[in-house]
Amino acid sequence: MSFTSTLFIIAALLGPFNLNSDWIDRPNQVPVLSTAAPEVTPLVVLTRAEGRVVVEVRLAASGEVISARSTEGHWVLRKQAELAALRWRFAASSEVDRVVYLRFDFKILPADASDEAVAPLFTLPYDLTVKYRLPKRPGRAEYSLSGQETDQRCAVHQEYLKRDIVNITYGLTFLSPEAIPANESFPNAKSFVSGECVIEYRGYESGAKELVSPEFAEVLYCQACRDAQKRWLSAHPLKSPTKR
Repeated sequence: MSFTSTLFIIAALLGPFNLNSDWIDRPNQVPVLSTAAPEVTPLVVLTRAEGRVVVEVRLAASGEVISARSTEGHWVLRKQAELAALRWRFAASSEVDRVVYLRFDFKILPADASDEAVAPLFTLPYDLTVKYRLPKRPGRAEYSLSGQETDQRCAVHQEYLKRDIVNITYGLTFLSPEAIPANESFPNAKSFVSGECVIEYRGYESGAKELVSPEFAEVLYCQACRDAQKRWLSAHPLKSPTKR
């Protein structure tokens, strides 16, 4: 099998190569036979670690990696990059004590990114892009507080208050003049919680954005208050709380 044919087999296994700059055009580079992607641990996801990690590897004549030492990069990512570098394999050579510098680029993708988008990407000579998704935020149904009764009572209806998870509404909320005194009849309806004026997001180097503002809040509500609120809103459809 020719060397060029071997390159195409490696490309099929490791991902897209830049065929315009293959190993034939890189006589001073040590050809890579196989790569390994770093593990994206729970700590990596928790800290939202991203960026480049450079790992110095020393090679045996057989092409196996003797040692791997990170020289720069996020501290959370370094250990996983070093462990992955130890599993790389290079072409054999009579030359001893060869040194190669691997570059691992960690990128954060949106939670709904496809499996194809998250797949590691190897590019010549020694670059591997590692991508991982932001975790999905839990929905209301994933909380188990709904309906749990407390020992506190509603001052209006004398019913025991219950726990619930409700949506947080962001922006300026205005009540009609009629709604303000009406709310005194159902003070513990707590069907939603008012949040800040602006929803906050965190941006990442890859361009991904993550919602920082909370979506839900825990409340204590009175079922009789909620029933009264529903009756009032049904009778005043044009004067219900409005959002601007």
